[in-house]
Parts: sequence; structure tokens; C-alpha cells
Amino acid sequence: RGMNLKVVRSGKTLRPNTVVTFMSQKRELLDEAFAGDIIGIPNHGVLQLGDTITEGEALQYTGLPFFAPEMFRSVEVADPLKTKQLREGLRQLGEEGAIQVFRPEAGSVLLLGAVGQLQFEVVAHRLEHEYGVKARIM
Repeated sequence: RGMNLKVVRSGKTLRPNTVVTFMSQKRELLDEAFAGDIIGIPNHGVLQLGDTITEGEALQYTGLPFFAPEMFRSVEVADPLKTKQLREGLRQLGEEGAIQVFRPEAGSVLLLGAVGQLQFEVVAHRLEHEYGVKARIM
């Protein structure tokens, strides 16, 4: 807490005043964290999922593996008033790597790409329980 940190992706500096750790539903403020710890740093768009933060070193490493989708499904929202939440949920889940989201040039149907059926089921569950969106994945 209070350190000057560098976000390797953007080169921006960050000085977090509030750092939390997560254990189940419990959150605790931290004074220090170690390599490999999963922490939360409230910020306003400076950090993205998967960012590396250092004390100034410019680290270069190979990212996480990215698998080509083998299955594709369209997704529809059950309640049209929840379209904005659906798009935001899919954007965040796509950034996280839970699913790949494809937006055709024409039309408004979103396509999801996954390696297996279980990914579609996990995404539908997370959309409903984390984003409040009941979606049909077909």
C-alpha cells in the first residue's frame, strides 16, 4: 500500500492506497503482498485483467495460452431491457478469457466461441448470477 508501481502494459505509474485480498466472501485490507498473491486494487480503468505490476522493471514474458474456439453459439437476452448488461457481461467475460465474443459486421446477433460445451454453460450461469442477465445460448 502506498508504493509507486508501474503497469507494464501501459507504462503508467500507480500508487494504490487501498489494497484488498479475497478469501471466499471475506475481504481484508493488506499492507503488503507477495508474488502470486491475488489482490484487488481499486482503480479507474488503469488496470486490466492480466496486467503485470512491478516496482519499475520492464518485464517481458509470453502471455497465457489462447485456444481457438471449436464450437460457436448465438446468444440472446431473455429480457430486451437487459441488453446493456448482457453486452457488458460478455465484454468482461471475454476479457477474462471465459469465452470469445464475435460481433458480426451486419446484424445485432452476438456469437460466442468456445473450446467445449461446458464453457457456454459456465458463461450462462455467470451472466445470470453475476450480471443479472438471463441469456439463451443457442
